[in-house]
Amino acid sequence: MLKNKKLDHAAFMLLAGYIWILPVAHTTTIREFLFFSLLSVTLWAAWRKEIRLHIPMFNSWIIYTAISIFSLFYAINPIYSLREIWLEIGYSIITILIAAAWVKDEHAFSRTVRLLIIGNIFLVCSALIKGIYILLKSNNAMIATAPFDIGVGKFSSYIILVMPFIWVQALLSLKRNLRIAFLLFLLIIVNIIALYFTANRAAWQALFIQIILIVCLLSYYRVLPSLKKVFLTASLCLLIVTIVLNLITLVQRSGFAIDENNFTAYDILIGKVQKSLSDDPRLNLWQVAFKNIKEQPLSGGGFGREAFKLLNPEYAKTHTYAWHAHNMLLNKGVQMGIPGILAFCLLFVAALRKMWIICTNIKGQNDFIVYAIAGIAMIAGVIIKNFTDDLFIRDHAWLFWLITSAIISALGSQREKPEKL
Repeated sequence: MLKNKKLDHAAFMLLAGYIWILPVAHTTTIREFLFFSLLSVTLWAAWRKEIRLHIPMFNSWIIYTAISIFSLFYAINPIYSLREIWLEIGYSIITILIAAAWVKDEHAFSRTVRLLIIGNIFLVCSALIKGIYILLKSNNAMIATAPFDIGVGKFSSYIILVMPFIWVQALLSLKRNLRIAFLLFLLIIVNIIALYFTANRAAWQALFIQIILIVCLLSYYRVLPSLKKVFLTASLCLLIVTIVLNLITLVQRSGFAIDENNFTAYDILIGKVQKSLSDDPRLNLWQVAFKNIKEQPLSGGGFGREAFKLLNPEYAKTHTYAWHAHNMLLNKGVQMGIPGILAFCLLFVAALRKMWIICTNIKGQNDFIVYAIAGIAMIAGVIIKNFTDDLFIRDHAWLFWLITSAIISALGSQREKPEKL
């Protein structure tokens, strides 16, 4: 806690507003106000020597930034690429700086998790109401919806990002307050229903891996609660629900037609799943992206997702979604070649390394290890989710780096020297 409590409260209120508004669509003006207000308060506090500025994973960000700036020399549209560098990298680094400045102990991080959960309650309940309303009104078994025009892709990505922290918060509550634990498990169910309403397929694979990771890491570090059977049973149920809803989503998104009288239910199910996957235009998109990377392995079209469209103008006209590669890593390759992919991966490797160090250093000493475990699950979920799309931009990426920076800053070993600005 700062000596100047008013400054701390002001920063907390701005941070709360920023976390809550980031996932909501069409709020650019409010985001900008909160972002630059937070930056101003942070710089003022640093000037008054109330806080110390540092950037976690500083070296990795320097490498990634350098390669992205170098891409301006071969960019098809340098002005566009420069703007994207500022929005994707500049804003992310500043967000990391702000989070590391204000979320620097366990109490502050617990408070941040509560903010995430409050924002999640509002969004998923809104999605639930909207989904049920549309379902009753249209009588359609297959809907794809998200609240406040967020978009089903972004909203499903948001749920995957936040779910690990709701899950481990429920785990902590099993030790402290069973009533809150029950409400958090109920919130997880609401998130699952909201995720189903997005009709997103990749989200279920991401969620499945997240659950497995959390359970395995909790077991490895021996931090399962006294009510171990309750938690493991809930985890198993969630895994089963995830598998079932994944299959239902695949079937519902298939246009497969067959004479159901001459085939078994199993054949029909497999046929629908295969049809759903084979109809996906991503395979062609990825082939074009691989071709671009093969032709320009050390460069590309310049930073920014639209580099794919700029490199393949005729192909981009063949499909509504053909303006980028719909894969986070392939997009970086199209933009900056193999060096861009490696530099981008380095950011996630650095984040995972920091989380692993935190888990190792506080093993058996602190219940807050579960937040570092949730951070590892969050990173894995985000990577898997963006294998079939690239929604790791703007608000989604900023929220991800904010949480990552907060975990590293708040739970990181005091023996590690912070990377200076």
